[in-house]
Formats: sequence, structure tokens, C-alpha cells
Amino acid sequence: MENPNKKLYRSNTNKVFAGVLGGLGHYYDVDPLFLRIAFVILTVISNVFPMFFVYLLLMMLIPKEGDVSDDGKEKIREVMKEVKDNAQTVAEEMRAEFDKAKVEHRVAKKSVIGYLLVLVGVFMILKSFIPIHWFSWNIFWSVIIILLGFYVLTNSKRNG
Repeated sequence: MENPNKKLYRSNTNKVFAGVLGGLGHYYDVDPLFLRIAFVILTVISNVFPMFFVYLLLMMLIPKEGDVSDDGKEKIREVMKEVKDNAQTVAEEMRAEFDKAKVEHRVAKKSVIGYLLVLVGVFMILKSFIPIHWFSWNIFWSVIIILLGFYVLTNSKRNG
């Protein structure tokens, strides 16, 4: 039997952004993960903005869990502050991930250069001890120069 005193609140514990879908899931006894997946699909299908405004509207209309205030202006201020805080948190997380990716990219570039140097050294040693007739240093250095040129061009486009 359904509880007649059940109220709709934005969840404080089961939330990704503002707790709207967590609260709806609790109210309707549905796993919020399903609501989040449906919301993402609808957001993509509707070109993002309509569902973004629906979410903001639900944030303003559905009170926070434990909130007993009836002042509409105060609720709007709280919601807008929460949106701002959540946006800043997401931006900081994205910035941290971007910085982490930049560091990993630098490490990967150094690894490629290191492997290339090892490969050149191996070929030089092999050429000294074993005559490799199919190998030509003129072609090798030409290929290296071409590859370095492509590398510089692709990085200049990415960074510029």
C-alpha cells in the first residue's frame, strides 16, 4: 500500500547535480539510474536546451529534502546559488581532468621520442654487426624527418 503522506523532495543523498532525479526516483519508487539514463537520452534527442530548462524548473519547484520554507523568492535564490555552486564544482573537476590529460599527453610524447631513440640505436648496432642489405640510412633519415614534420604540424594545429 502506498504511503499517502509521501512528499516529493530533491534528494540530499542520491544526487548527481541537484538531487531532482534522485528525489523523483525515491517518490515513485524507481531506481534514479533509470531516470538519469532516460533524462540523458531525452536531453540528446531534444537538442539539450529544453531538458536543461525542465531540470532548472524542477529544481525551483521541488523543495530540497528537509526544507520547510514557503518563500518563493528565497527558494529561487537558493536554487540559483546551488546551480552556480554545482557549475563551479563541475568546472573545477573538468579543469583537473584536463590538466591530468595534458600531463599524460606530455608523458606520451616523451615515450614516443624515447622509443624512437632506442629504435635508432638498435638499428645502428645491428648495421654495425650484421650487414642489413635492405636497410638504407638515407631513406631512414628521410622518413624520420617527414614523421617529425607531421608531428610538428599536428601539434601546432592542436595547440594553436
